Amino acid sequence: MTGPSGRRTPVVLAVAVVLAAAVAGCNRDPSKAGPAGPYASMPRADFNRRAAELFQPLFWREDANGNGNIEPAELAVLSGIPQGERSLWIDELGRFTRAFEITYQQMLKPDAVPAAAAEQARQKLVLEELAQGRPTLVETDLMQATAADKNLVQHLMNAARSVERIYARQKGVFGMEAGIPDDDRASRALFYRNQSPYCEAPKTENEAACSALAQKPPRVVGLYPPDIQSDPKFCEQLAKARNSAELMDHFSTVVAGDQAGAYRKKPYTEAYEQDMGSVARELEAAAAGLGEDEAALKAYLTAAANSFRSNDWEPANEAWVAMMRSTSGDTLSVPKFITSLVPGRPASRCSWHASIPNRWNGRRSSIR
Repeated sequence: MTGPSGRRTPVVLAVAVVLAAAVAGCNRDPSKAGPAGPYASMPRADFNRRAAELFQPLFWREDANGNGNIEPAELAVLSGIPQGERSLWIDELGRFTRAFEITYQQMLKPDAVPAAAAEQARQKLVLEELAQGRPTLVETDLMQATAADKNLVQHLMNAARSVERIYARQKGVFGMEAGIPDDDRASRALFYRNQSPYCEAPKTENEAACSALAQKPPRVVGLYPPDIQSDPKFCEQLAKARNSAELMDHFSTVVAGDQAGAYRKKPYTEAYEQDMGSVARELEAAAAGLGEDEAALKAYLTAAANSFRSNDWEPANEAWVAMMRSTSGDTLSVPKFITSLVPGRPASRCSWHASIPNRWNGRRSSIR
């Protein structure tokens, strides 16, 4: 791909995932420190930790020359996080921009301390939550990929945005991040990483004050009416209803019925109509660019698109099995970019419900 300066630039996918384990980094040996540079004030591990805490789309890939100074060629710009355009951080001449300089200096400074003691305690817990995971880079170079392959990946990334919105609605957390102040970067990072305001790491998951929101919301999922979820046995009550077979449909939500105390199902295709349709269109567009050498993948994407419109997932299941049998594992198809789009694991609470897989392609990435 040709950049603004006329030179060929790499085409990559960059995305950060979180691993709750120690990461064997490529940090320089302090005993062999090279000459200091303008960005040598913190080692690589600290840079990546602070970037995550400040919810910045920056990742120091490796200290390739061992000089302890991050350089433009060593920086990966992540997508899925606001301001994930590489041009915001590295200019057309391959130099760091003013935005990078400002952000780097911000990383070196301690975070502002809230005036209220309760907010101080909450933000401390947020940082403890984040500290129990490490950002790790997953990067794919698509510079040599065909136009069809780039089209495939771009449309799958577009579909992923809608999939995440569906999943957020199923979890009952859609739109909650709007309640986090823009300058509370660590809380925004927590919400993004956990896909909810709730703390999930072992040391903090049971801390009542640990939340991305100042006022921690109750855990109310989006698959059932909120008013019945205060009863811990509400799933048993739904299972005993006269229309229990309808209410226990794997791919429907439960909504209030026409009479008091009665409930009915609402298929995913109705409950999430806009996003389900968006996913279907993106999958069809991805399939349209594939040739006969990817016939099995094309058939699966087409079947999955139809399932997102019909709420009948068996044809997509069958196409998935056929694709898995036909692929050799050395093409772009299955191993590199997608897993099954068919709902499978329980979303929450009542065991019979299935959710749209929220991370079938990892967190969002972009083609550059």
